[in-house]
Amino acid sequence: MSLGSAPPDRSRRLARYARAAAVGFEFVGTVAAGALVGIYGDRRLETHPWLSIAGVVLGTIGGLYRMVQVQRFFQRQDEDRQD
Repeated sequence: MSLGSAPPDRSRRLARYARAAAVGFEFVGTVAAGALVGIYGDRRLETHPWLSIAGVVLGTIGGLYRMVQVQRFFQRQDEDRQD
């Protein structure tokens, strides 16, 4: 084992942490994007707070959808590695 390589079990653990971080960032980013679009729309159209609320709700729905997609992608990768 060289100095720069991690043991296999540690590498798998780090990969799981990275996957969890990817799912979290994907969800938070989608919700934040929806909120920002809603806030921008409220300021432009003077509809405060309705478009902000709609943006957060739609961002949350989109974030949940993306979270499921990313989880399925990771699951398929795991299944391919086992084969």
